[in-house]
Amino acid sequence: MSNSKKKKIKIFSDAFPPNELGERQKRTPISSIHLTLKEINLNPNEIIYKPLTKEHINELFILHREWFPIEYELKFFEKTLNPEYDNYFSIGAFYNINNKEIIIGSALCEIQEIDQKFLYHTSEDTLNKISKHISFFEEMSITFGFNNFHCCYIMTIGVIDEYRSLHIGKKMLELIKEKSLEDPYCICIYLDVIIYNKVAEIFYKKNNFEESTIIKNYYNLNGKYYDSIVYFKILTLSEKKEFKKKNESFCTKFCNYFFFYPFYLFIDIVTINLFCKCLRRKNKIQ
Repeated sequence: MSNSKKKKIKIFSDAFPPNELGERQKRTPISSIHLTLKEINLNPNEIIYKPLTKEHINELFILHREWFPIEYELKFFEKTLNPEYDNYFSIGAFYNINNKEIIIGSALCEIQEIDQKFLYHTSEDTLNKISKHISFFEEMSITFGFNNFHCCYIMTIGVIDEYRSLHIGKKMLELIKEKSLEDPYCICIYLDVIIYNKVAEIFYKKNNFEESTIIKNYYNLNGKYYDSIVYFKILTLSEKKEFKKKNESFCTKFCNYFFFYPFYLFIDIVTINLFCKCLRRKNKIQ
């Protein structure tokens, strides 16, 4: 009996409403993994980050019930992790315990077109900031117009309670940014934060997200309505150029170095020679 009492643990999730005193509420965990995690010393350097698959649906379903007050149905995970839908992507944080990879964090995202749904989530000030960057993206030969661009919406992101101080969430945000940069038309990342989740607000501000707008009565939790605060991060042209340069294949770099750059240099030399000839002729005439 004493052993079972020792094994009983409680977890926190700031996504759930506070109690009447405004305090965080301890909750009984649903996933059985907590008992295993309690007995190990996790090495952050051994955490593996990779996409989630359909094999992880059941565990994700349980963890989301721990992390969020919204009840996500199984079909939500089935659709999000279905490779046929290329507008979704996922990131999982795994830890190997006894040759079994355990999920300790996850992020589920959707690449969306900038449409009325996005505009509903966005303030005029945010749109002005995005518009300035869209004008820069024209340098990349992208046609101007909101309908031609994408944004990355973080649908859910969560980390197991025991390991929220190991920068797993920060690493997943970095990977979300990298994945978003792969799409040349994706210009920003955004998400909703429930109004009372101050811990999440601090976390996103630390990771360079900006507050965009407040949507009234966005969440309905057991008949009670809560506002949503929208946070966003713009993907700048310099970030896109740096990412493209960093991820250029050897073949592309080889072609640029040995073919395109010499060609452009040749054109410059020819142009300069023609210009010099024109100057000499002009001087002779004078």
